[in-house]
Amino acid sequence: MIKGLLFDLDGTLLDSAPDFVYCLNSLLEKYQKPPTDADLIRSYVSDGSAMLVKLGFKIEEDHPEFEKLKKEFLDSYKNNLGKFSNLFSGASELIEKIKLNNLKWGIVTNKPYVYASKIIEETPDLSSCMTLVCPDHLKKAKPSPEGILLACNQLNLNPKEVIYFGDHQKDLMASRAAGTLTAACTYGYALKSSDLENDDIEVRNLLEFSKTNFKSLDEHS
Repeated sequence: MIKGLLFDLDGTLLDSAPDFVYCLNSLLEKYQKPPTDADLIRSYVSDGSAMLVKLGFKIEEDHPEFEKLKKEFLDSYKNNLGKFSNLFSGASELIEKIKLNNLKWGIVTNKPYVYASKIIEETPDLSSCMTLVCPDHLKKAKPSPEGILLACNQLNLNPKEVIYFGDHQKDLMASRAAGTLTAACTYGYALKSSDLENDDIEVRNLLEFSKTNFKSLDEHS
């Protein structure tokens, strides 16, 4: 029986892509570079700030200006955190359903704590989150299962009693390695239906998922 739900943050609960689009294209404008297509940026959000800088400026990490540009990008992101982002449709309803069913829940993200904690503090629907695990707390971030296993331990749950929701191959790999049920969020930034394996659950919409009353989860227990 499923007793807990764990979530990735960006691309899973939070549509943070508009923040990244604004920050990257503002930085490109500052350096008189052409803007990057918003949909293209969206598809790389889950790959982190370094990838976005490489994408926008068309440089690699060994470029002499790379670290400077990455710092400027992260400073801009910190100053504009949550300015344009919103929870995905259905996230609020799913969290309410979790609380009504007395289930435990938390977030395991590759976003650094300084950003993730601020988002949770400033987003009322996320305030009931029972644990937040970030790379700062770990030796290895996803696709390592370490973060998911730590969250399970903090919630006093067996991984087999937990479902992990994510929108990136790293999320799926971490979930499978941890032994949790895997929910692949194909509405997010980086997954397609073809990325799923046999035991994975495809989540096309969080609102639709919340209406199952978790009956479909029990079938996988």
